[in-house]
Amino acid sequence: MAPPNIIVILVDDMGARDLGCTGSTFYETPHLDRLAAEGVNFTCGYAASPVCSPARAALMTGRAPARVGL
Repeated sequence: MAPPNIIVILVDDMGARDLGCTGSTFYETPHLDRLAAEGVNFTCGYAASPVCSPARAALMTGRAPARVGL
């Protein structure tokens, strides 16, 4: 069995409704909309930190921001 293809797109300062597939009429995001239509969307989640650098470090290391030293 082949491993799944997983793409993680991490965006700083993007609102929950800033993509066309989530209801934006201001921004045009056709490629991300197509990716969302053909894949699986997770609509609930949380960030490890309200600040972007520790949240990115937590995602990349799998450790809590306090353990990474940021």
